[in-house]
Amino acid sequence: MSAVDVSTDRGQWLATHRWEMERGEAEWLAQLATFDLEQGWLADGQLSGAEWLMLRAGMSRTTAYEKLQVAHELRRRPVLREAFEDGRLSYSAMRAMTRMTDPDPGVDAALVDLAQAGSVADVERVVRAYQLHADQHRRPSELSSKLGVRVKPGLDGTSTVEVTLADVDVAELMAAIDAYVDLQRHRHEESARADDETGNIDEAGPTRNQSARADSRDTEQAPTDEASWPARRAEALMDLVRTGLANADGGRGGGDDRYMVHVVGHEGAGDLQLIDGTLLDAATSGRIQCDAASVAHYYSRDWEPVALGRRTSRWSTAQRRAAKVRDMGHCRFPGCLRRTADLHHHQHWSSGGTTDLANGFLACPRHHTMLHSGFAATGDPNHTLTFHRPDGSIVGTSTTRPHAYPLGAATVTRSKTP
Repeated sequence: MSAVDVSTDRGQWLATHRWEMERGEAEWLAQLATFDLEQGWLADGQLSGAEWLMLRAGMSRTTAYEKLQVAHELRRRPVLREAFEDGRLSYSAMRAMTRMTDPDPGVDAALVDLAQAGSVADVERVVRAYQLHADQHRRPSELSSKLGVRVKPGLDGTSTVEVTLADVDVAELMAAIDAYVDLQRHRHEESARADDETGNIDEAGPTRNQSARADSRDTEQAPTDEASWPARRAEALMDLVRTGLANADGGRGGGDDRYMVHVVGHEGAGDLQLIDGTLLDAATSGRIQCDAASVAHYYSRDWEPVALGRRTSRWSTAQRRAAKVRDMGHCRFPGCLRRTADLHHHQHWSSGGTTDLANGFLACPRHHTMLHSGFAATGDPNHTLTFHRPDGSIVGTSTTRPHAYPLGAATVTRSKTP
Protein backbone atom coordinates (compact mmCIF):
# COMPACT_ATOMS: atom_id res chain seq x y z
CA MET A 1 0.00 0.00 0.00
CA SER A 2 1.42 3.39 -1.01
CA ALA A 3 1.97 6.31 1.36
CA VAL A 4 -0.88 8.14 -0.38
CA ASP A 5 -3.26 5.27 0.29
CA VAL A 6 -2.21 5.12 3.95
CA SER A 7 -2.72 8.88 4.35
CA THR A 8 -6.13 8.68 2.66
CA ASP A 9 -7.25 5.83 4.93
CA ARG A 10 -6.08 7.73 8.01
CA GLY A 11 -7.94 10.83 6.90
CA GLN A 12 -11.11 8.80 6.35
CA TRP A 13 -10.74 7.27 9.82
CA LEU A 14 -10.32 10.72 11.40
CA ALA A 15 -13.36 12.17 9.64
CA THR A 16 -15.58 9.17 10.43
CA HIS A 17 -14.64 9.03 14.09
CA ARG A 18 -15.01 12.79 14.44
CA TRP A 19 -18.67 12.56 13.43
CA GLU A 20 -19.15 9.61 15.77
CA MET A 21 -17.77 11.77 18.56
CA GLU A 22 -20.20 14.55 17.59
CA ARG A 23 -23.15 12.16 17.93
CA GLY A 24 -21.83 11.05 21.30
CA GLU A 25 -21.57 14.70 22.33
CA ALA A 26 -25.22 15.19 21.37
CA GLU A 27 -26.30 12.42 23.73
CA TRP A 28 -24.03 13.73 26.50
CA LEU A 29 -25.49 17.24 26.19
CA ALA A 30 -29.05 15.87 26.30
CA GLN A 31 -28.23 14.08 29.57
CA LEU A 32 -26.50 17.20 30.92
CA ALA A 33 -29.59 19.35 30.36
CA THR A 34 -31.76 16.84 32.26
CA PHE A 35 -29.18 16.53 35.05
CA ASP A 36 -29.04 20.32 35.45
CA LEU A 37 -32.84 20.71 35.48
CA GLU A 38 -33.08 18.01 38.15
CA GLN A 39 -30.30 19.79 40.12
CA GLY A 40 -28.37 16.54 40.40
CA TRP A 41 -25.28 18.57 41.34
CA LEU A 42 -26.75 19.15 44.80
CA ALA A 43 -25.81 15.58 45.74
CA ASP A 44 -22.13 16.58 45.51
CA GLY A 45 -22.65 19.75 47.52
CA GLN A 46 -22.21 21.99 44.49
CA LEU A 47 -24.25 25.16 44.05
CA SER A 48 -24.68 25.07 40.27
CA GLY A 49 -24.25 22.81 37.27
CA ALA A 50 -21.22 24.82 36.13
CA GLU A 51 -19.41 24.27 39.42
CA TRP A 52 -20.22 20.56 39.26
CA LEU A 53 -18.68 20.33 35.77
CA MET A 54 -15.59 22.18 37.00
CA LEU A 55 -15.21 19.71 39.89
CA ARG A 56 -16.19 16.38 38.34
CA ALA A 57 -15.36 16.89 34.65
CA GLY A 58 -12.30 19.08 35.12
CA MET A 59 -13.66 21.87 32.89
CA SER A 60 -12.76 25.53 33.06
CA ARG A 61 -15.51 27.90 34.14
CA THR A 62 -15.93 29.25 30.59
CA THR A 63 -16.23 25.76 29.08
CA ALA A 64 -18.68 24.63 31.77
CA TYR A 65 -21.00 27.57 31.16
CA GLU A 66 -20.79 27.02 27.41
CA LYS A 67 -21.73 23.34 27.70
CA LEU A 68 -24.74 24.16 29.88
CA GLN A 69 -25.92 26.92 27.56
CA VAL A 70 -25.65 24.66 24.52
CA ALA A 71 -27.35 21.75 26.33
CA HIS A 72 -30.38 23.83 27.35
CA GLU A 73 -30.68 25.48 23.93
CA LEU A 74 -30.72 22.07 22.24
CA ARG A 75 -33.49 20.99 24.60
CA ARG A 76 -35.54 24.04 23.58
CA ARG A 77 -34.82 23.82 19.84
CA PRO A 78 -35.74 20.40 18.40
CA VAL A 79 -34.65 21.24 14.84
CA LEU A 80 -31.06 21.77 15.96
CA ARG A 81 -31.17 18.82 18.35
CA GLU A 82 -32.29 16.38 15.66
CA ALA A 83 -29.72 17.64 13.15
CA PHE A 84 -26.94 17.31 15.73
CA GLU A 85 -28.02 13.84 16.81
CA ASP A 86 -28.21 12.72 13.15
CA GLY A 87 -24.68 13.92 12.46
CA ARG A 88 -25.75 16.70 10.08
CA LEU A 89 -24.27 19.45 12.28
CA SER A 90 -20.81 19.82 13.77
CA TYR A 91 -20.48 21.02 17.35
CA SER A 92 -18.80 24.24 16.18
CA ALA A 93 -21.67 25.16 13.87
CA MET A 94 -24.32 24.14 16.38
CA ARG A 95 -22.63 26.13 19.18
CA ALA A 96 -22.75 29.27 17.02
CA MET A 97 -26.47 28.72 16.35
CA THR A 98 -27.28 28.36 20.06
CA ARG A 99 -26.07 31.93 20.65
CA MET A 100 -29.18 33.22 18.89
CA THR A 101 -32.00 34.41 21.11
CA ASP A 102 -35.42 32.76 20.59
CA PRO A 103 -35.38 32.11 16.83
CA ASP A 104 -38.39 30.30 15.34
CA PRO A 105 -38.06 26.75 13.89
CA GLY A 106 -37.95 28.13 10.34
CA VAL A 107 -34.80 30.08 11.14
CA ASP A 108 -33.19 27.01 12.70
CA ALA A 109 -34.04 24.91 9.62
CA ALA A 110 -32.45 27.53 7.36
CA LEU A 111 -29.33 27.57 9.53
CA VAL A 112 -29.02 23.77 9.33
CA ASP A 113 -29.22 23.97 5.53
CA LEU A 114 -26.59 26.71 5.53
CA ALA A 115 -24.25 24.67 7.73
CA GLN A 116 -24.52 21.68 5.40
CA ALA A 117 -23.92 23.75 2.27
CA GLY A 118 -21.36 26.21 3.63
CA SER A 119 -18.77 26.60 6.39
CA VAL A 120 -18.85 27.36 10.10
CA ALA A 121 -17.67 30.88 9.23
CA ASP A 122 -20.81 31.34 7.09
CA VAL A 123 -22.99 30.26 10.02
CA GLU A 124 -21.24 32.62 12.44
CA ARG A 125 -21.63 35.54 10.04
CA VAL A 126 -25.38 34.94 9.65
CA VAL A 127 -25.86 34.47 13.41
CA ARG A 128 -24.03 37.73 14.11
CA ALA A 129 -26.19 39.63 11.61
CA TYR A 130 -29.37 38.09 13.06
CA GLN A 131 -28.42 39.09 16.61
CA LEU A 132 -27.58 42.66 15.63
CA HIS A 133 -30.97 43.00 13.96
CA ALA A 134 -32.80 41.42 16.93
CA ASP A 135 -31.03 43.65 19.48
CA GLN A 136 -32.38 46.78 17.79
CA HIS A 137 -35.89 45.80 18.91
CA ARG A 138 -34.99 44.61 22.40
CA ARG A 139 -36.04 46.55 25.50
CA PRO A 140 -33.30 48.01 27.74
CA SER A 141 -34.25 45.64 30.56
CA GLU A 142 -33.47 42.70 28.29
CA LEU A 143 -30.11 44.16 27.29
CA SER A 144 -29.09 44.50 30.94
CA SER A 145 -28.57 40.74 31.17
CA LYS A 146 -25.57 41.13 28.85
CA LEU A 147 -23.78 43.61 31.08
CA GLY A 148 -20.89 42.41 33.19
CA VAL A 149 -17.23 42.48 34.18
CA ARG A 150 -14.98 39.49 33.48
CA VAL A 151 -11.32 38.97 34.34
CA LYS A 152 -9.06 36.77 32.20
CA PRO A 153 -5.71 36.12 33.92
CA GLY A 154 -2.66 36.25 31.68
CA LEU A 155 0.74 34.55 31.85
CA ASP A 156 2.96 37.61 31.45
CA GLY A 157 2.15 39.60 34.57
CA THR A 158 -0.96 41.19 33.07
CA SER A 159 -4.63 40.24 32.96
CA THR A 160 -7.47 41.30 30.68
CA VAL A 161 -10.55 42.93 32.19
CA GLU A 162 -13.53 42.72 29.86
CA VAL A 163 -16.31 45.17 30.66
CA THR A 164 -19.64 45.04 28.85
CA LEU A 165 -21.71 48.23 29.19
CA ALA A 166 -24.52 50.01 27.41
CA ASP A 167 -23.29 52.39 24.72
CA VAL A 168 -24.13 55.49 26.75
CA ASP A 169 -22.25 54.12 29.78
CA VAL A 170 -19.21 53.37 27.62
CA ALA A 171 -19.22 56.97 26.41
CA GLU A 172 -19.41 58.20 30.01
CA LEU A 173 -16.59 55.87 31.13
CA MET A 174 -14.27 56.90 28.30
CA ALA A 175 -14.99 60.59 28.96
CA ALA A 176 -14.00 60.10 32.61
CA ILE A 177 -10.83 58.20 31.65
CA ASP A 178 -9.80 60.85 29.14
CA ALA A 179 -10.43 63.53 31.77
CA TYR A 180 -7.98 61.74 34.07
CA VAL A 181 -5.47 61.44 31.21
CA ASP A 182 -5.63 65.23 30.83
CA LEU A 183 -5.28 65.60 34.61
CA GLN A 184 -2.10 63.50 34.52
CA ARG A 185 -0.74 65.64 31.68
CA HIS A 186 -1.46 68.86 33.56
CA ARG A 187 0.28 67.49 36.65
CA HIS A 188 3.31 66.57 34.54
CA GLU A 189 3.44 70.04 32.97
CA GLU A 190 3.16 71.71 36.37
CA SER A 191 5.98 69.52 37.67
CA ALA A 192 8.12 70.45 34.68
CA ARG A 193 7.46 74.17 35.25
CA ALA A 194 8.41 73.78 38.89
CA ASP A 195 11.69 72.17 37.83
CA ASP A 196 12.37 75.11 35.52
CA GLU A 197 11.70 77.64 38.27
CA THR A 198 14.01 75.90 40.72
CA GLY A 199 16.75 75.14 38.16
CA ASN A 200 19.87 77.33 38.11
CA ILE A 201 20.62 79.14 34.85
CA ASP A 202 24.20 80.36 34.60
CA GLU A 203 26.27 81.96 31.88
CA ALA A 204 26.88 78.58 30.30
CA GLY A 205 23.25 78.36 29.17
CA PRO A 206 19.99 76.63 30.12
CA THR A 207 19.63 73.75 32.54
CA ARG A 208 19.82 70.14 31.40
CA ASN A 209 15.99 69.75 31.69
CA GLN A 210 15.39 72.84 29.56
CA SER A 211 17.84 71.68 26.90
CA ALA A 212 16.22 68.27 26.75
CA ARG A 213 12.76 69.76 26.26
CA ALA A 214 14.05 72.16 23.66
CA ASP A 215 15.64 69.32 21.73
CA SER A 216 12.41 67.38 21.97
CA ARG A 217 10.41 70.26 20.51
CA ASP A 218 12.93 70.73 17.72
CA THR A 219 12.76 67.11 16.60
CA GLU A 220 8.99 66.90 17.23
CA GLN A 221 9.43 63.41 18.64
CA ALA A 222 7.95 62.04 21.86
CA PRO A 223 10.38 60.82 24.53
CA THR A 224 11.24 57.15 24.14
CA ASP A 225 9.93 56.32 27.63
CA GLU A 226 6.59 58.06 27.19
CA ALA A 227 3.66 55.70 27.70
CA SER A 228 1.44 54.87 24.72
CA TRP A 229 -2.07 56.26 24.55
CA PRO A 230 -3.70 52.94 25.61
CA ALA A 231 -1.22 52.66 28.50
CA ARG A 232 -1.97 56.22 29.61
CA ARG A 233 -5.67 55.41 29.55
CA ALA A 234 -5.04 52.30 31.66
CA GLU A 235 -3.12 54.37 34.22
CA ALA A 236 -5.90 56.95 34.23
CA LEU A 237 -8.50 54.23 34.82
CA MET A 238 -6.59 53.01 37.89
CA ASP A 239 -6.34 56.61 39.14
CA LEU A 240 -10.11 56.84 38.74
CA VAL A 241 -10.64 53.57 40.64
CA ARG A 242 -8.34 54.55 43.52
CA THR A 243 -9.92 57.98 43.80
CA GLY A 244 -13.40 56.47 43.89
CA LEU A 245 -12.45 53.91 46.55
CA ALA A 246 -10.63 56.46 48.68
CA ASN A 247 -13.65 58.76 48.71
CA ALA A 248 -16.43 56.17 48.97
CA ASP A 249 -18.65 56.57 52.03
CA GLY A 250 -16.75 59.60 53.25
CA GLY A 251 -13.39 57.88 52.88
CA ARG A 252 -14.43 54.79 54.84
CA GLY A 253 -15.29 52.59 51.85
CA GLY A 254 -11.81 51.13 51.42
CA GLY A 255 -11.25 50.08 55.01
CA ASP A 256 -12.75 46.59 54.81
CA ASP A 257 -10.35 43.70 54.13
CA ARG A 258 -12.47 42.68 51.14
CA TYR A 259 -11.49 45.91 49.37
CA MET A 260 -7.76 45.64 49.99
CA VAL A 261 -4.93 44.07 48.01
CA HIS A 262 -3.34 41.30 50.11
CA VAL A 263 0.38 40.64 49.60
CA VAL A 264 1.95 37.49 51.10
CA GLY A 265 5.55 36.79 52.08
CA HIS A 266 7.53 34.27 54.16
CA GLU A 267 10.50 34.67 56.43
CA GLY A 268 13.74 34.27 54.51
CA ALA A 269 12.03 34.45 51.11
CA GLY A 270 12.64 37.49 48.95
CA ASP A 271 9.65 37.06 46.66
CA LEU A 272 6.15 38.24 47.44
CA GLN A 273 2.92 37.10 45.85
CA LEU A 274 -0.73 38.01 45.65
CA ILE A 275 -3.21 35.94 47.60
CA ASP A 276 -3.97 33.75 44.56
CA GLY A 277 -0.28 32.75 44.24
CA THR A 278 0.76 35.22 41.51
CA LEU A 279 4.41 36.16 42.02
CA LEU A 280 5.32 39.85 42.13
CA ASP A 281 8.58 41.50 41.16
CA ALA A 282 10.35 43.67 43.74
CA ALA A 283 9.25 46.97 42.20
CA THR A 284 5.58 45.97 42.07
CA SER A 285 5.71 44.61 45.62
CA GLY A 286 7.10 47.88 46.91
CA ARG A 287 4.52 49.95 45.07
CA ILE A 288 1.59 47.89 46.34
CA GLN A 289 2.79 47.91 49.94
CA CYS A 290 3.09 51.70 49.84
CA ASP A 291 -0.61 51.88 48.90
CA ALA A 292 -2.97 52.44 51.83
CA ALA A 293 -5.42 49.98 50.24
CA SER A 294 -3.12 46.99 50.75
CA VAL A 295 -2.23 44.62 53.60
CA ALA A 296 1.11 42.79 53.78
CA HIS A 297 1.27 39.38 55.48
CA TYR A 298 4.53 37.73 56.58
CA TYR A 299 4.48 34.17 57.93
CA SER A 300 6.86 31.48 58.99
CA ARG A 301 7.04 28.28 56.99
CA ASP A 302 4.57 26.73 59.47
CA TRP A 303 2.17 29.69 59.29
CA GLU A 304 2.35 30.40 63.08
CA PRO A 305 -1.47 30.41 63.55
CA VAL A 306 -2.96 32.89 66.00
CA ALA A 307 -4.87 31.23 68.90
CA LEU A 308 -7.69 32.60 71.00
CA GLY A 309 -8.73 29.36 72.73
CA ARG A 310 -12.22 28.90 74.19
CA ARG A 311 -12.81 32.42 75.43
CA THR A 312 -14.82 33.51 72.38
CA SER A 313 -16.45 32.06 69.28
CA ARG A 314 -15.75 35.22 67.29
CA TRP A 315 -12.75 35.26 64.99
CA SER A 316 -10.33 38.18 65.17
CA THR A 317 -9.34 40.33 62.20
CA ALA A 318 -5.82 38.85 62.32
CA GLN A 319 -7.21 35.31 62.18
CA ARG A 320 -9.50 36.15 59.28
CA ARG A 321 -6.57 37.62 57.38
CA ALA A 322 -4.38 34.60 58.12
CA ALA A 323 -7.13 32.20 57.00
CA LYS A 324 -7.65 34.21 53.82
CA VAL A 325 -3.97 33.89 52.94
CA ARG A 326 -3.72 30.19 53.89
CA ASP A 327 -6.91 29.20 52.00
CA MET A 328 -6.04 31.22 48.88
CA GLY A 329 -8.84 33.68 49.58
CA HIS A 330 -11.78 31.42 48.68
CA CYS A 331 -14.10 28.74 50.04
CA ARG A 332 -12.37 25.41 50.81
CA PHE A 333 -15.27 23.23 49.59
CA PRO A 334 -14.09 21.24 46.53
CA GLY A 335 -14.88 23.08 43.33
CA CYS A 336 -15.97 26.33 45.00
CA LEU A 337 -14.01 29.51 44.25
CA ARG A 338 -16.33 32.01 45.94
CA ARG A 339 -14.33 34.71 47.71
CA THR A 340 -17.12 35.93 49.98
CA ALA A 341 -16.58 33.45 52.80
CA ASP A 342 -17.02 32.94 56.54
CA LEU A 343 -14.57 31.27 58.92
CA HIS A 344 -16.11 27.92 59.86
CA HIS A 345 -15.24 26.11 63.13
CA HIS A 346 -13.95 22.71 61.97
CA GLN A 347 -14.93 21.19 65.33
CA HIS A 348 -18.11 23.09 66.05
CA TRP A 349 -17.98 25.63 68.86
CA SER A 350 -21.01 23.99 70.45
CA SER A 351 -19.07 20.69 70.55
CA GLY A 352 -16.05 22.15 72.31
CA GLY A 353 -14.15 23.45 69.29
CA THR A 354 -11.66 26.26 69.84
CA THR A 355 -11.48 29.58 68.03
CA ASP A 356 -7.99 28.85 66.72
CA LEU A 357 -6.89 29.09 63.11
CA ALA A 358 -5.98 25.39 63.22
CA ASN A 359 -9.70 24.73 63.86
CA GLY A 360 -11.10 27.00 61.17
CA PHE A 361 -11.30 27.27 57.39
CA LEU A 362 -13.06 29.48 54.86
CA ALA A 363 -16.53 28.47 53.65
CA CYS A 364 -18.87 30.52 51.50
CA PRO A 365 -22.30 31.23 53.09
CA ARG A 366 -24.03 28.42 51.17
CA HIS A 367 -21.41 25.78 51.96
CA HIS A 368 -21.11 27.05 55.52
CA THR A 369 -24.83 26.35 55.95
CA MET A 370 -24.45 22.91 54.35
CA LEU A 371 -21.62 22.07 56.76
CA HIS A 372 -24.06 22.70 59.61
CA SER A 373 -26.85 20.66 58.02
CA GLY A 374 -25.53 17.27 56.93
CA PHE A 375 -22.32 17.74 54.96
CA ALA A 376 -19.08 17.34 56.92
CA ALA A 377 -15.33 17.89 56.67
CA THR A 378 -12.54 15.79 58.17
CA GLY A 379 -8.81 16.40 58.30
CA ASP A 380 -6.58 19.33 59.20
CA PRO A 381 -7.57 22.88 58.16
CA ASN A 382 -3.87 23.80 58.01
CA HIS A 383 -3.24 21.01 55.49
CA THR A 384 -5.77 18.72 53.78
CA LEU A 385 -9.53 18.59 54.32
CA THR A 386 -11.82 15.83 53.03
CA PHE A 387 -15.46 16.74 52.45
CA HIS A 388 -18.30 14.22 52.84
CA ARG A 389 -21.91 14.05 51.71
CA PRO A 390 -24.62 13.44 54.34
CA ASP A 391 -24.39 9.67 53.63
CA GLY A 392 -20.66 9.70 54.40
CA SER A 393 -19.42 9.28 50.83
CA ILE A 394 -16.57 11.56 49.73
CA VAL A 395 -17.11 14.65 47.58
CA GLY A 396 -13.40 15.49 47.29
CA THR A 397 -10.47 17.06 49.11
CA SER A 398 -8.78 20.46 49.17
CA THR A 399 -5.42 21.65 50.47
CA THR A 400 -4.02 24.96 51.64
CA ARG A 401 -1.49 27.21 49.97
CA PRO A 402 1.73 25.15 49.48
CA HIS A 403 4.08 25.62 52.46
CA ALA A 404 7.19 25.47 50.28
CA TYR A 405 6.11 28.81 48.78
CA PRO A 406 6.04 27.87 45.10
CA LEU A 407 3.94 29.68 42.54
CA GLY A 408 0.57 27.94 42.34
CA ALA A 409 -2.89 27.59 43.79
CA ALA A 410 -4.44 25.33 46.39
CA THR A 411 -5.14 21.89 44.96
CA VAL A 412 -8.43 20.07 44.71
CA THR A 413 -8.83 16.32 44.31
CA ARG A 414 -12.01 15.18 42.62
CA SER A 415 -13.79 12.09 43.80
CA LYS A 416 -14.28 9.55 40.99
CA THR A 417 -17.17 7.84 42.75
CA PRO A 418 -20.70 8.97 41.82
